[in-house]
Amino acid sequence: MRYMKEYEFIRDYLADRENLGFPHIVIVSGMTIYLTGEDTFEVKDNAVKWVLLEKWNQVGSLRMTYNDIMAVNDVTGWFEGNTDIVDFKEFRYFEGMDYVPGRCFAHCTSLRSILLTPNHNNYLGHGVWEYGFIAGGCYT
Repeated sequence: MRYMKEYEFIRDYLADRENLGFPHIVIVSGMTIYLTGEDTFEVKDNAVKWVLLEKWNQVGSLRMTYNDIMAVNDVTGWFEGNTDIVDFKEFRYFEGMDYVPGRCFAHCTSLRSILLTPNHNNYLGHGVWEYGFIAGGCYT
């Protein structure tokens, strides 16, 4: 018997969590995640965290939730040229975007790992990985 339910997108889990017996440990996009009652969005890479906190502080809040991240529909200019970002597996939760904007991660020379949602894989803007380590195709 399986105790953890699997979801392709975080939005599917959020829509279904009321129906689960133990709703806070799930598998989303093949990775096990733990969600607190408030569903606060956390990232491991400090450089990414600072970029996101800067954007959220502009709207008067330092707290990001999964719903906030899923509602983002454009990150143009947020990460371009940031040479400190190494790991951004949490990018897969930006489900509100139909594509990854052009030059989104251009000149991110330290970026070694990123996960895209399935809808991002087919729509990458021009120069997304330009002059970065991932330009060689090391992303999933």
